[in-house]
Amino acid sequence: MTSCVDEMLAPLVDWYSQRMDMARAYVDAYRQYGWPMHSLLRLKLAPFHLLASEGAVHTDKGHRWHMNILCRLAGADHEILLATPHRIVSA
Repeated sequence: MTSCVDEMLAPLVDWYSQRMDMARAYVDAYRQYGWPMHSLLRLKLAPFHLLASEGAVHTDKGHRWHMNILCRLAGADHEILLATPHRIVSA
């Protein structure tokens, strides 16, 4: 009987193991964007989307446009803004 239960539970255990691996990968990915904050001078913003600017809402723009604009803005102020690394991937 134990082997029957093990056989039934194996797909569920596998599914949860995969979910745990994905959660760990997510934590590893975002952890690089955090650092100790002993002062507001260490505050950095790493934007990945420009919601709006004077007279415009940018919902009609693609991801590449957003990332290029934000990279240019980050280049203008290295004290606060941090360019967000990104890749364009073709499926």
